[in-house]
Amino acid sequence: MEEFLKLTHLLVTVFLYTFATMTAFPAIPDITMSALCPDQDECSLVIYFTGFQQVVTGIGALLMMPLLGNLSDRFGRKTVLTIPLVLNIIPLGILGYGRSRELFYIYFVFKCVTSIVCEGSVQCLAVAYAVINKL
Repeated sequence: MEEFLKLTHLLVTVFLYTFATMTAFPAIPDITMSALCPDQDECSLVIYFTGFQQVVTGIGALLMMPLLGNLSDRFGRKTVLTIPLVLNIIPLGILGYGRSRELFYIYFVFKCVTSIVCEGSVQCLAVAYAVINKL
């Protein structure tokens, strides 16, 4: 129980990150539809953009994980853990500013770049931090 109490700050951080990500996630297809294909019920462009983003994110995260692991060994788990937490705010802030087509393209580029760093890294770094602190 004492080990659990030592990690409450980590658990709260990961919970808030995951909660915020999953809360915004269902609204993204509707926002994409309204930005790219206004007044249409279906749009293949949205499917292509979503598929491209998932491919870029998956391959990029695969290549980025070892780099983040090495950075966390050098600079510390907490320090490197804050990078994806902060980067994840930028694309959603762009969509919060406006929903025009131009802002959507800016959002899309930032989302692809930040997803490469953010997707999966929070969970991996949190588990590594918990394992190190438990020993």
